[in-house]
Amino acid sequence: MTPPPSLYRRSSIIEYLSNLPIRPRLPSIRSRTSRKSTASSLNSFAAAFLAANEQSMLPAILRNADVTNKLLEYIVDSPNGRRSLARLARTCKAFKEPALNVLWRELDSFVPLLALFPNALMKRSRRPGLGLSKTPEPADWERLLAYADRVRSITYNEAYNNVAPTIFAVIEELRPKQFILPKLTALTWKAETAAGLERSRLFLNPGLQSLTIEMGNKYTKMGDFLNYIMEKTALTT
Repeated sequence: MTPPPSLYRRSSIIEYLSNLPIRPRLPSIRSRTSRKSTASSLNSFAAAFLAANEQSMLPAILRNADVTNKLLEYIVDSPNGRRSLARLARTCKAFKEPALNVLWRELDSFVPLLALFPNALMKRSRRPGLGLSKTPEPADWERLLAYADRVRSITYNEAYNNVAPTIFAVIEELRPKQFILPKLTALTWKAETAAGLERSRLFLNPGLQSLTIEMGNKYTKMGDFLNYIMEKTALTT
């Protein structure tokens, strides 16, 4: 005998309730209105049941943060993994926060982060890259800072010309707090000019543990720059 669908899965509950056998309709006492009423009552019962048991029906994996992260890391490392994880974050409330943490933990460019400024402020061009057409107000930083708090590793490559240099001047002058990437632990900075290297100072927070610098041209003040790094960070590599 085939067992009934499990009541511990949300999708199965509605399916199970919908497939419950109904006594044959008697034309003399059943009407179209009554059938609609029955279906409506059934849906209401299912919704009430799900609401009352939502916590108990959460997958066990969500109750263990380490296991959840391992699953999400496996997804993001698979083919088209970032797209799949982004879809999961949009469609499943239970997975939203841990999925976003994994998606934003490691960035290979500043573009996704800076694109979180309101569209009305953005200026997009192939060269010199993503920039700002207006000065951001305090409220304009809120979304960027919320996601920046998830970033643990980021890479900047000046040669890509995908970010306008002027945007770093805006960050330096108007940022609401000293470090917009407060939990950054790894920074890779590839500069072609002395000015490009100097921009990295904005992201040398005290918690930084790993710093990789690639310099396209000779930088005469490299000694002073390295001393600054040692004073401001807790580098281990």
